Amino acid sequence: MKRLLFVPFFLLTCTAQQAPGDRVELATNWEYRPSGSERYYPVPVPQLLNRVRWWLDDSRDFDRHEAERLKKLPFDTTRLEEGWYRRFLDIPELAPNHRLYIAFEGVAMKSRTYLNRNLLGEHTGMFSRFEYDLTPYLKPGRNQLDVWVSMERLSGSTHSMGQAVTVNLTAAKVMSLSKGMFGPLSPGHDNRAYDLHGIWQPVYRILRAGGGRIGDAWFNPTLTGADIHVEASGGARVRA
Repeated sequence: MKRLLFVPFFLLTCTAQQAPGDRVELATNWEYRPSGSERYYPVPVPQLLNRVRWWLDDSRDFDRHEAERLKKLPFDTTRLEEGWYRRFLDIPELAPNHRLYIAFEGVAMKSRTYLNRNLLGEHTGMFSRFEYDLTPYLKPGRNQLDVWVSMERLSGSTHSMGQAVTVNLTAAKVMSLSKGMFGPLSPGHDNRAYDLHGIWQPVYRILRAGGGRIGDAWFNPTLTGADIHVEASGGARVRA
C-alpha cells in the first residue's frame, strides 16, 4: 500500500525565506533602460556601463578586454550618460519586528533609488557604501526596485559639502579607478570620456530582526580629545 507524504506548505516557504542577518547578493535579473529609450535590456550587476580606462594608454590587452566586455551589452555605450536600472523582488510577508534593507557597495556617480515608485533616497559618489530600508514601502509578493544612475558631476566640486566620512577602499575598488581621475582637471578640459557610470559593486538584500541599529558613526577630533555626537530616530532612546 502506497502512502502519500504531505509536507505543510508553510514549511516550504519558510525554508525559502531569508534568515535574519543573512546577506543575499542581487547579481542577476537586472534590467537597464538607457536615457531616451523605451526598452529595458538585461545587464549583469555589478559592472560599469562605459569603457574603463587603464592606468597606461599602451595597455593593449586591457583595451581589448574592455572592447569585448562592452560588445556584450545590447546598447550603445559610447554616449551613455544616464539611465534606469530595474529589478523585481518577490518577497513574502515579513515576520513581526523584521525589516528588509538593500545595500549598495558602490554606484557611479549619482543615483536615486525607488521601491514601488516611492523614493528611498539619493546618493552621490562611487566609493561609499549606502543602504535603504525597504520595509515602509514593501508589500507581500512582487515589488519593483528602480535605480536611476548618472555620471553627472556636481557643480562646484571643490565646494565643501560638509564633514567627510572615512571610506574603506578595497583593492578591487582601487584597481577599478579611472585614470581620468588623475588626468587634466582644468575647468575647460573635456574629461568626459573618463567619467564612470553604473552599479559597479555588489548589491545585497539584508534582513534584520529587532528595532535598533547604528546607521553611521563618526567623531570630530580636537587637540584635547574628540567630540562624539549620537542621533536617535524612530522613537529610540540613547543612554551614555
